[in-house]
Amino acid sequence: MLGLWGSIATLLLVMAGSAWAQQPPGPAPGSQEAGWWLPYAASDYSDRIDDLYKGIFIITGAMFFLTEGLLVAFCILYRRRPGVKPHYTHGSNAAELTWTLIPALMLLGIAVWQIPTWNYIKKPDWDAMAAAKDTTVVDTLGQQFKWNFRYPGTKEKFKADNAEYDINNLSNLRVPFGNTCLLNLRSADVIHSLFIPHMRVKQDTVPGLRQRLWFKPNRIQLVNLKKPPTDTGKKTPKGEPYLQQDFEWVYEPKDFEKGGRHFDKKIAVSSVSKYSLKNGVLAPLNPAMKHRMLHQGVVSDGKTWDECDWAIGIFEIACAELCGLGHYTMRAFLTVEPQAAFDYWLKDEAVNSSEPDKVWNYWRDVPKKVAEVPEPPKKS
Repeated sequence: MLGLWGSIATLLLVMAGSAWAQQPPGPAPGSQEAGWWLPYAASDYSDRIDDLYKGIFIITGAMFFLTEGLLVAFCILYRRRPGVKPHYTHGSNAAELTWTLIPALMLLGIAVWQIPTWNYIKKPDWDAMAAAKDTTVVDTLGQQFKWNFRYPGTKEKFKADNAEYDINNLSNLRVPFGNTCLLNLRSADVIHSLFIPHMRVKQDTVPGLRQRLWFKPNRIQLVNLKKPPTDTGKKTPKGEPYLQQDFEWVYEPKDFEKGGRHFDKKIAVSSVSKYSLKNGVLAPLNPAMKHRMLHQGVVSDGKTWDECDWAIGIFEIACAELCGLGHYTMRAFLTVEPQAAFDYWLKDEAVNSSEPDKVWNYWRDVPKKVAEVPEPPKKS
């Protein structure tokens, strides 16, 4: 019996060690994964969530193999044998209490363990965050079958340029690198769930309910357009080799400023709708299309793809609820870009902003302070 328990314990330790070894201290150069079958983490609190995930995975995995191991062991030890009379039992109160209290205490421990992370993510000072200079506020409206984004207050910010409407666009969320992104989240029709895997963001939204979520990107990718893609050794569903372009990680916004290590690079910062991810390789839909390029802190229009040496990596946004037959079109993109590129895009969009889609009529702003109802005059 001791040998069996020793074998089970050894198996659990080997599996835990193997799984832990998959997680590098940071994203490995040239890797799209963060270990543990997770995409790389790219937000302020993503490492906290990953730590919870890994801890819960190890605990639940260990308990699974322990219980299944005991089940197999008991099937072997207490199997039917010739000449052995079976012994019947009506149960044990001690055993019942043991396998009830231990899981309950483990779940309670996990619940207490996650409280600081939950409070940090779900209970910030929302008013202070929204008022901060380094916060980008975006109204986000889920609709069958698309994500609508609006940057409130932009028409006042660019009033001198005759901006008539707030910037609103479809399936394209852009945030300056170094800023906190605060999303005011609502739904126009059915249940939606905004899911940004790399930011570890997932928030459900239903009609009539107002939700808020935030994240702060802490790293972005620069994809190398001049270096040929490498073969990852993996195969596509069609059996073709899966290629991956070389990229660098950028952890500090100041790297794009004068004197920074990426200041002199020629970086494509055009709209993400102009790119497609095919076979792991970032490429323009039309190679002859004109692009915007960031070089030495200045954004230039009318550049070609070949003139750019690097491109900003793209994060995918999905809807994690099955909202209908056209659900696949809920796909959207998040671009985290240098401040200069974001400011250029924002001003250009403000000058050329169009009338918001009618779906924004579903958006209802609640007054911050409800006027008090006056008391009726007293009878004399």
